[in-house]
Amino acid sequence: YEPEAVDAWQLRKVLRQLGAGGGSSLAVLSLSHDRGALALGPQLAVFADSLSIPTALVVGPQQDANTTAALHAACAAGPEPRGPGNLHVTVCDYDDASQLPEAGLTVVVSVVDGQAPRVANTMRTTVTVLAVASSAVTAQQLARVAASAAGDGREVAGILVANPDPADPTTG
Repeated sequence: YEPEAVDAWQLRKVLRQLGAGGGSSLAVLSLSHDRGALALGPQLAVFADSLSIPTALVVGPQQDANTTAALHAACAAGPEPRGPGNLHVTVCDYDDASQLPEAGLTVVVSVVDGQAPRVANTMRTTVTVLAVASSAVTAQQLARVAASAAGDGREVAGILVANPDPADPTTG
């Protein structure tokens, strides 16, 4: 994954806000029907690794077993790390990201049902964000996921938008 300059700058800002490199962990939640958002977590992990941040990409427990298999296959089929990067990819069901081998950043990718999300099934991390594709989810679906996260003692810190519409002032 080699983002264009604007996208790379946005990803750098996200990583800086997360404090990446200091043992932080990030849950990237996407909705099962939002195929455009599924790549955001892995792309963020690969980008962090390209910046020489020791990174672990975790395909966490999913509400849909087919999604887990697809994400794991996609991660395993990726190219070998280049340069100093040593991206570690795993599928696991630890309760807490702190149980993973040391990494400057742990990115946990989790896919939830937009109609009945169960965020409690997601590994605990220091930060939780939602990943969505532009115009792919409704405000109701986002609210359901955020409410499920809040019910489990997590706060959604932000929303990552895949392919935002440049004319939309609410994204970017």
